[in-house]
Amino acid sequence: MRSLGILIGLLLGFSLLAGTPACGKKEVKPTADMLKAREVREAVERLEKAYVERDPARFLQGIAPNFPERDILERAVRRAATAYDRIELHLTITLIRLAEDQAHVSVQWDGRWREAGTGKEALEKGGVVLTLQGADLRVTKIEGESPFTPFLPGSPRL
Repeated sequence: MRSLGILIGLLLGFSLLAGTPACGKKEVKPTADMLKAREVREAVERLEKAYVERDPARFLQGIAPNFPERDILERAVRRAATAYDRIELHLTITLIRLAEDQAHVSVQWDGRWREAGTGKEALEKGGVVLTLQGADLRVTKIEGESPFTPFLPGSPRL
């Protein structure tokens, strides 16, 4: 029985060594999908940063002109920039599905919005799928609970 354990240990050790690249070998180059996924992640991070920094113009650069409810989203983002003196938003990408000319990004998020003047805070969390399309990876669709629309009374919701 002990020899079986040693044999298994040796086999595992050898397989680990065989799977480890030797010094001097070429680095593995990222695939096209890996590079695209990185670009998608960076596009989502730019949206998050612009929203948290309350910069509607920069945020809207990441939204496609043909976004179905762009006017509602724009009003909500502009209102958030003025109505809240602090926005904390954390987007966690859980899945990126790449298609020919678009990416579907599943995101879990949590946020805190503090109303200017009153200090009233809204805490929310949810999940959303963002569809990004085109060479510039702009959002063309938001499905689920959008993190980009404020939660205090009177705020437009998508």
